[in-house]
Amino acid sequence: MCGECCRMNTTDSNLIIMSASEVREIMAATGLSWDEVAEPYPDLLEEDGVSYTFDWCIRRNPEGTRSCVFQGADNRCTIYEHRPWICRTYPLMLADSVSEGGCTVTNLLKSECLCYGNKITDDEAKAQAEDLIARKINEDREFMKIKSVYGKISLQKIKENGIKKCVIDSEGVKEIV
Repeated sequence: MCGECCRMNTTDSNLIIMSASEVREIMAATGLSWDEVAEPYPDLLEEDGVSYTFDWCIRRNPEGTRSCVFQGADNRCTIYEHRPWICRTYPLMLADSVSEGGCTVTNLLKSECLCYGNKITDDEAKAQAEDLIARKINEDREFMKIKSVYGKISLQKIKENGIKKCVIDSEGVKEIV
C-alpha cells in the first residue's frame, strides 16, 4: 500500500467526504471526539448571513502533507476496519448521470491511483462490486436525509440563534467554531 490517496498532493486532493454515521462509527471505534475525527467540508455556501456546508471530511494533519490523521507511519490505515465507504472503494465510484433520453444511468468512474491494477481474485472483485453498490445506496440515503433536514430548517432562525457557520447533515445542524 502506497498511501498516496491519504496525503495531499494537490489542493484538497485527499478530502475524504463521510456521513455523520461514518463519523460516529469511527468515534465509537477509537474513543475520539467528533472534532478529532472530522472537519467541515471547506467550501462553504453563503445565504442569509450564514455560511454552511452539507459535508464532513476525515480530519487531516495540519502540517506538511496534510495527510489523513488515521494514516500510520507505515502508510497503513489505523482504522481500516472502520474506514469510510469512499476509502473502502477507492479508486472506484458509481455516479449517476442523465442520458440524452432522460434516463438515469449509473457510470463506473475510476480515479487516478498508483496502486490500482494489481491482480485480484474473483472473490475480491465480487467484494469490491458489493462495496461499491453499498456505498452508492448509503450515499443516496444520506443525500435524502440531508435534503429532508435542509427542507425543515430556517437559515434566518439559525442566524438569530447566533450561529454564523454550520454543517447541515443527516442529523441536523452543527455549529462550526
